Amino acid sequence: MNTPEAVSHNISAAPTSAWLDIAADDIDLRYERMRLIRPREYALMQDSIRQFGQLHPVTGGATPGADVRRYVLVDGFKRYRACVALAVPTMKVRVIGGGAHALKAAIINLNSTQGSLNAFEEALVVTSLFRDDKLNQQQIATLFGRHKSWACRRIALCERLCDEAIEELRIGLLGFATARQVCRLPRGNQEKTLACIHKHRLNSHETAQLVTALQRAAHWDHECILRLPLDILERRTPPAPFRQTAFVADDYNHFVATGDKFSAAIEAVEGRSRLFDTAQRSDMASRADKIGQALSRLKTVMDHPQESSSLQPGTGLR
Repeated sequence: MNTPEAVSHNISAAPTSAWLDIAADDIDLRYERMRLIRPREYALMQDSIRQFGQLHPVTGGATPGADVRRYVLVDGFKRYRACVALAVPTMKVRVIGGGAHALKAAIINLNSTQGSLNAFEEALVVTSLFRDDKLNQQQIATLFGRHKSWACRRIALCERLCDEAIEELRIGLLGFATARQVCRLPRGNQEKTLACIHKHRLNSHETAQLVTALQRAAHWDHECILRLPLDILERRTPPAPFRQTAFVADDYNHFVATGDKFSAAIEAVEGRSRLFDTAQRSDMASRADKIGQALSRLKTVMDHPQESSSLQPGTGLR
């Protein structure tokens, strides 16, 4: 039987090793189902690795009884997917020791200081330890150095959501704030509520109003409310008209004019490439590389303006 002390020992006694270069085919993704999929963040990570390479290792470990040639990935799923998409043959992996419990706990512990895991992702890990590994709430709390109520709340978060809501959360179709509101309804009513949320594009605040209306109404009125939640839709404020500042318009016009001149300059240089000496060709090749990196960053910002707005020029995701 697993005692809390024995479970906690899985982490405290887990050794770490140096970085290893491991082929992508030798990495096991069984724990990826405990992380949410964020396509835009994946795209930004792919662009970063394309420009700068893999700057930080992913983290994995070998579980007892598993194929020793394969390593179970516990942290760095975006980096892994980016490397696979870019056909990188091997990637840097920091291998940690410990059993299956320690590896699952590492998914939370390695991200606790960065704040990159939300409560639902923590709930997926804790629920897996509770359901699959048969640990009780006290053992799980000891494993993470938390109070038993912390484990109880996260298990309840998954228990209160229907399977469809959990899957939509995991693949990014349902926001975490919206899911918290859906949790207030019985599991049997959640599937139709999700359909209403998607049909009318309700945000988390509007979802809270919808759930409150369902809780207050008689059950025979639910179908009518879900078909057309007029009270909520009529309170929507129309979006403010888009106003472009003069500075933005000037920047756009300057970029277009400069781009046209730059394209003409490139065509002229290409036609006289043999006339330049070695030093000039080397200097122009170096400048072309810097310009190419700047244009690649610009394309990423234009494709994902909201996600890229926080990035400083010349930086990438790690």
